[in-house]
Amino acid sequence: MTAVISRRTKSAMFSFRLTFFVHCYFYNICLYYHLLVPPVRSFDGQSKIMNEKVRTGTVTEQLDEYKINCLHKFTKKKLNEYALAQWNYHVNKTEVTENEALKSSTRLFLYQKLLLTSAENMSVTLGMNYEDLLPSMYFMEDRGLCQLNVNEYKRTIMLKRKLITTINELTVCEYRKTNHPCDIKANDFSNEIHYYMEPYSYNQGQLNTDQMYEGIRPLYLHIYTHVRKILREKFGTAAVSANGPVPVHLLGSVLGQPWTKLIQFIVQELGIHENGKTNSKTPKRIFDQTNRFFVSIGMGCVPKRVWSHSVFIENKHFSNTVPSSWDMYANNDYRIKMDFQNTVDDVYTMHKQLGLVHYFVAYKKQPIAYQHTSDPAFVYGLINALTLSVRYQDFIGRYNDSASSRQIYLLRLAMEKVTVLPFAYAADVWQSDTGTGSFAPKRMNNLWWSKRLKYEGVVSPISKDMDKCTNPNYKPFDPSMAYAEAIELPHIKDFLGPIIEFQVFKALCTICGEYKSKRVRTKHLYECNLRGYKKVGKIIKSVMSRGSSTKWQFLFEAIVGHQRIEIEPLLEYFQPLHNHLVKINQATNEHIGWK
Repeated sequence: MTAVISRRTKSAMFSFRLTFFVHCYFYNICLYYHLLVPPVRSFDGQSKIMNEKVRTGTVTEQLDEYKINCLHKFTKKKLNEYALAQWNYHVNKTEVTENEALKSSTRLFLYQKLLLTSAENMSVTLGMNYEDLLPSMYFMEDRGLCQLNVNEYKRTIMLKRKLITTINELTVCEYRKTNHPCDIKANDFSNEIHYYMEPYSYNQGQLNTDQMYEGIRPLYLHIYTHVRKILREKFGTAAVSANGPVPVHLLGSVLGQPWTKLIQFIVQELGIHENGKTNSKTPKRIFDQTNRFFVSIGMGCVPKRVWSHSVFIENKHFSNTVPSSWDMYANNDYRIKMDFQNTVDDVYTMHKQLGLVHYFVAYKKQPIAYQHTSDPAFVYGLINALTLSVRYQDFIGRYNDSASSRQIYLLRLAMEKVTVLPFAYAADVWQSDTGTGSFAPKRMNNLWWSKRLKYEGVVSPISKDMDKCTNPNYKPFDPSMAYAEAIELPHIKDFLGPIIEFQVFKALCTICGEYKSKRVRTKHLYECNLRGYKKVGKIIKSVMSRGSSTKWQFLFEAIVGHQRIEIEPLLEYFQPLHNHLVKINQATNEHIGWK
């Protein structure tokens, strides 16, 4: 990518810098106080005003509220301009919108870098530790990029955008057709592993992922064994052995994740049929149905303009089909981008996206620097926990409610929530090994498959030796099939998210009295229905209203009562399925696991 900047771009950057520095000249102290100083928080997660005597008669008396509001509006305006440009690109990808999206990213990037410079000056003026100010400065989605210069930043944004486009539009080449132009080449990545692991290092003393994986492994092995048996019956023992690993492509994709692409096939094989209750539904009906759920738990309706400003019908100009929710930072403007296909998953997706919109609405009382969701793993777990009871009630409404259909429900959900855990763990171990020590690049692909075999029981479908006979220059790098690996995002959030989800779900069910562990024989955890319990909305809104001002561990504690991440609720949820799979695997004398 060229490093030459046009005169017009230079002029715009100069004008932007000048405008910003004029603001900063007047509002330095205001910026620090209004945007950056968080209330001191106790370990119970509650805000407490401390040192009132220090505050009174010093900085507070010198603040000009008009200037504070002006700077607040100025920052929101920059965020709104950025959000609008990105939205236009995502729903209508053209050369014009792509260029505008890049320009908006650069402008916001410059704004943040200038805020950092201002923080340096304020740290000296106020005698504060500069490092203590930094966490409050980062309201962009990727604060690590602020260490780059403008040209490096633009290059990084363009590279990541190309990766997203390439992976979304990827087609599988015909086997051993070496002249087909479908290779992925990606280089010049920096190592950001340690940076992205930062949110979890706080709780490192209590977070033992190795122990978590070992606890989940028995359940995974029986799911894996059962699915392998079905695949063996479908494709034959030549493709799937009775006691060996599974070729990864048979799990539904070249990456082998998620297993959800196998669900429809598995359900058909096991003879579960719909009872005719499923009706065609429009996006508006699903939207209103979802709204009613959130109203029932005391979270209210989302603003009316959410529907009118959102896009639910895919067109060829979508930059990608990944559902997303957007905070536009202006006038209760929140939007959803979603490719509605009138499938079962659309119901769950709508609940997740509207749940995020409720998150945006809840944190709007926070200073602008904290108007952002918390840690991704926690947010994933929180939003998905609210949909669990919806998923079960929706399932039994569409299928005959019987013991077998309930087992199918649990198996479907486990293939989404449980089978991803060994993959996330294996990928995280691989990433840690290759990124933190001296490692020969030529061994990276072999290590990838050794970790996936060890933890998942899957192998590459391609014989490296055979392909080398056809193409001596064959140098595979299969981890590039995972977008998170390509841009060095850790998989720890994919590992912790589902675990947090079931822990939050159990806590909410217990609070509502919908579930008691001692009565598990009469009502299982998966049967818990949160609909209609206002207590749920009160707790969730309180947590969401903190935005990013409070560490996620304290928000987690406000729901479950402690900060320990535990796998027991997940295992408890799937215990009926585990017991069932043990019996049927034993009945056919299946080899548990792989050799």
